[in-house]
Amino acid sequence: MKKQKYLLIIGYVLLLHFLASFIVLKLGMIGQAKHLLGLIDEEITPHYIAMSAFYQRMESNIPPQSILFFGDDFIQRLAVNTINDGALNFGIGTETSRGLLLRIKDNQAIESASLMAIMIGKNDFTYRHEAEIFENIQQIIKHIPAHTPILITGLLPIDRRYFSPEQQTNFATLTNKRIQSLNSQIKNWSDSVEQVTYVDLFNHFTDEYGHLAANWHVGDGFHLNADGNQVLITAYKNIIEN
Repeated sequence: MKKQKYLLIIGYVLLLHFLASFIVLKLGMIGQAKHLLGLIDEEITPHYIAMSAFYQRMESNIPPQSILFFGDDFIQRLAVNTINDGALNFGIGTETSRGLLLRIKDNQAIESASLMAIMIGKNDFTYRHEAEIFENIQQIIKHIPAHTPILITGLLPIDRRYFSPEQQTNFATLTNKRIQSLNSQIKNWSDSVEQVTYVDLFNHFTDEYGHLAANWHVGDGFHLNADGNQVLITAYKNIIEN
């Protein structure tokens, strides 16, 4: 009798779980539903889901011949309209190459874009090795129309001496050597792809020891400050204008 009662309780809880999940899905709250079902990993964050939905609502209103910037924190924090009047920012902080690959597949705006600018991969080092990051980037390019020129910017240097304990843990395997290894793979490959232009800015941001120069970051050895962003803006502006 006790066993039957226990099984009924378990069945009731599972039924409620299923019904709640079904209701959330019917309401179109996909992100919340996935959380409820335990399907979201740390890589596909609530911020990523919210920003992806936001950008998706924008896509049909974007004018043709726009310049689209895709990437992680380094793009989202960038005032791309100062680079070009037709530039639009599709960056998502904390994004990885996997996240960008997931959302680029269905992006409508890229069909009529005059240029795509991409910087992605730094957050990936928490989850994967260079070879897989490089493979994801190649897959991303395959989803961009062949007639659209693409700028791929190599990853910028870091300075682990400024990392917080959380950064030290999250980016335990991230080093400038590995960043340069990935950059080299992307550059060597892009040299053989007519559609792609590789943008190498690594040395623009290093100090005499090869670290991210202290005057370019916010104090965490990772993210650019306003002056660092301005260097990036100026570099993009010169490349696009020329």
